[in-house]
Amino acid sequence: MTSVSRAEPSTPARGPDPGVLHGRRRRRPGIRMLVTWLTDAAALMALSAVLASVTVDSFQAALLASALIALVNAFVWPLIIRLALPFTVLTLGLGVLVLNGAVVLAVAAIDKGMHVRSLGAGVVVAIVLTAATTLVTSLLAIDDNDFFDRNVVRRRARRGKGTIATDVNGDGSNETTRTTDNP
Repeated sequence: MTSVSRAEPSTPARGPDPGVLHGRRRRRPGIRMLVTWLTDAAALMALSAVLASVTVDSFQAALLASALIALVNAFVWPLIIRLALPFTVLTLGLGVLVLNGAVVLAVAAIDKGMHVRSLGAGVVVAIVLTAATTLVTSLLAIDDNDFFDRNVVRRRARRGKGTIATDVNGDGSNETTRTTDNP
């Protein structure tokens, strides 16, 4: 029976430079938020021009409304969706559209530069904002896999549980392997 010896590394393994990933500078989260914010504001201005039941007085009002919608979605939405879960299930998910329209109406009540006349118009605004944000983030690859992979590798390295290496093959499939320091 032959034994295989495992050589110990002379220096401890270090993760990738936090500022560089695969030879590219990593994207900043602030840029992602700025692009999304400007996209939503532009979509609100476009809706104001197209729909008679939605009016936005200025681009500054659209920026404020977009920021308020983002804040409500980030902080209040998780509570709303937990409380409204039975309503969402009973309506097969369509209740979420109504809740999104209600969020837009609430923001229009707070922001005096934005006026939405009905819940239906609020639902349309919510759908268009979702579509615009999804389109722009897809085109600009803002929600890319590198962002996710980088965070997973960092968390695993901090915990000392090994390294996860992702190899993107030419055919578009990802091949992920996990190595550990334990034999």
